Amino acid sequence: MRSRQGLRKVRKHTKAGVRNYWVRSKDLSGSVGRLDYYKRRNADFKSRNNGEQHSYYTQYGDKYARRFHAIRGTLTPQGQTWVKNTRSALHSEIEKRRAHNPVTFSKLEKNQAKFQTFAYSSHTRAYLKTGIQHLPIGDILRIGMTPDIRDVATRQGVRQISRIGIKVIQHKLKRTR
Repeated sequence: MRSRQGLRKVRKHTKAGVRNYWVRSKDLSGSVGRLDYYKRRNADFKSRNNGEQHSYYTQYGDKYARRFHAIRGTLTPQGQTWVKNTRSALHSEIEKRRAHNPVTFSKLEKNQAKFQTFAYSSHTRAYLKTGIQHLPIGDILRIGMTPDIRDVATRQGVRQISRIGIKVIQHKLKRTR
């Protein structure tokens, strides 16, 4: 049985009889930083939404977690650390939002366009928090060339790149003075 909030009602047989429980989104804070985090988050979403896939988890989050993991060997040690820390920071943003109010999070997840807006806005914070502006230019260029153009040539993508780019340029200009 399902509710509109994305919660799942399950029946469990106990010694005291049959009990109904509402199941909310899982706490996946133990999976933060893991390469399979988005697959796990998507599996949780599917279990609460009649097998429906979550587009951000499958078509963006998981895809780019794996792509950035794959390019780590082409980055400096500092860039490699940035990839690892950024993946954890992005996952943490989602888990913090879920932990704050699981019911509201389930509603946000269900509205995939709004969820994507939330997720994209967390990218700017995470990239800057983990120090993209301190990376060597070669790493920044490799990182910037990793996403597909169709994923960044959107209003949200351009906004994200602009905000990050401005901070990177400001930081690099300060260092040359």
